[in-house]
Amino acid sequence: MSTSPPFRSSPLHARRATLAWSGLSLATGMLCASGVTAAHAAKAPRAREADLEPFDQSSWPALLAQLPRPAVVLFSSLHCPTCPEAARRAFDTRNRLQPDAPMVVVLTDGADDPARSRNSYQSVATRLMVFDGLPAVLRREVSPRWRGETPWFVLLNRTGSPVMQAGVPAAGQWEEWAFKR
Repeated sequence: MSTSPPFRSSPLHARRATLAWSGLSLATGMLCASGVTAAHAAKAPRAREADLEPFDQSSWPALLAQLPRPAVVLFSSLHCPTCPEAARRAFDTRNRLQPDAPMVVVLTDGADDPARSRNSYQSVATRLMVFDGLPAVLRREVSPRWRGETPWFVLLNRTGSPVMQAGVPAAGQWEEWAFKR
């Protein structure tokens, strides 16, 4: 764009030229920075897909057989607004009463969003599993009383007898779970 000499000296022209150059510099800087960020992100370690173990309706008996006692199994879901807080409360209670007991979280709807599954529960779960299958079959396999509500807790005490319920167990249930011989 060409301007005649009298307009080049006007303050408005100077501001436009400065804005044009600073905009160009900003755009160039953003492009360079995004290239560096993309290169850095490619080298950054990522959580492995193996961190999410598969779980189907036939996994429940095998999981029960291999878990040490006591143990906590939490069936949760990503669409449940209270489940992350319930998992944190259960994790804190488990740490206080039986810190060596495993806490397994099974996400009933996490197969479609593995990154969100990891981000939501990996900090509280000793094992994080993702269910993929028919929900009705899973519910029937775990407990005939389970209607699909989450969080669904399974507390396995030292004798192996499970206490199953919707919602966070009461303090007395936790005490019985932790210390029943």
